[in-house]
Amino acid sequence: MNYRANASTTVGMVYTFRISARNLAAKSDSHPYLYAQASLQAPVLTAAPTLALPTLTATGQVRLSWTAVTPPAGTTISYIVNVNGVQLVRTNQLAYNNRPTLAQLQAGLIYTVQAVATAIRVANPTVYGSTTGPLSNAQPLMVVLPTTPATPTASALANAGGGNYNSTLSWAPAVTGATSYVIQPTLNGVAQAVINVAGGATVTRNVTLVAGNTYTYAVAAVDLAGTSLYSTPLTVNTPPAQSTTPAANLLATRSIAVAWTNVSVNITGFTIQRRLGAGAWTAITPAPTVTQNGTAYSITDTVTAAGSYTYRLLATSSGGSTVNTPASNAVVTP
Repeated sequence: MNYRANASTTVGMVYTFRISARNLAAKSDSHPYLYAQASLQAPVLTAAPTLALPTLTATGQVRLSWTAVTPPAGTTISYIVNVNGVQLVRTNQLAYNNRPTLAQLQAGLIYTVQAVATAIRVANPTVYGSTTGPLSNAQPLMVVLPTTPATPTASALANAGGGNYNSTLSWAPAVTGATSYVIQPTLNGVAQAVINVAGGATVTRNVTLVAGNTYTYAVAAVDLAGTSLYSTPLTVNTPPAQSTTPAANLLATRSIAVAWTNVSVNITGFTIQRRLGAGAWTAITPAPTVTQNGTAYSITDTVTAAGSYTYRLLATSSGGSTVNTPASNAVVTP
């Protein structure tokens, strides 16, 4: 007849067990005590796995793999993956995909692996418990951001009508390893939605600009490691929007007020012309002082002869000049 009893034990200790027989009447003294000794030892594990160089997958994960460690008799092997000295995961596999943040990747990560041998007495009566083996070789991983693209250039503005202009941005040469690009535009100093350009070999982008504004464009390259710094921005000034038809009013015998509106933000000046009767258009010289109040502009013109006067003007900026406005109403001076 076989009997079994469970007892809590600690690895590495030597235990003595005394066994006697007992019936309902009393403990029997006719049989001597039986003694048994059991010495429990932890598994011995001296081998370390060899960790391969980590790689970065197309989805931004760090792929880790290592060699197997032969388990001591009666044990099973698992592996602890460490990153920067802190346990990351415990696995029975020989590979693991870690998904660190971009900031962690750029700061630098150091991976190591340790094997763990675990034994139970069913497999080996004298070996019980777990032992963590030595660390593997350390493998660092630090990503490098792509090179900053060149400052973009813009083709000559092509008038698309309706106050719009077309242009093509270019930032050749292509950045090595780039998978795409990001363009950050601003409109009159205010950041606009970024423009994504697919393909690392694509280094041009067509853009539409509106008259009377100042644009900037900066380009950054993108790869698996993240986004580069933005390039030096390119500034593009479009020609001003056409001013409204001027309105003329007689202030005094030889003094005429001329007023108009222009919503452009990058105006550097106006060329104002007058015409006496049906004569030729001539620029007012010396150029009169232009008074501005928001988008409203005005001048006072002093003439030397009586007659019927009309006015027209064009606005100028670093992006070019508008066409002349239609002629104003006629003002007759006595």
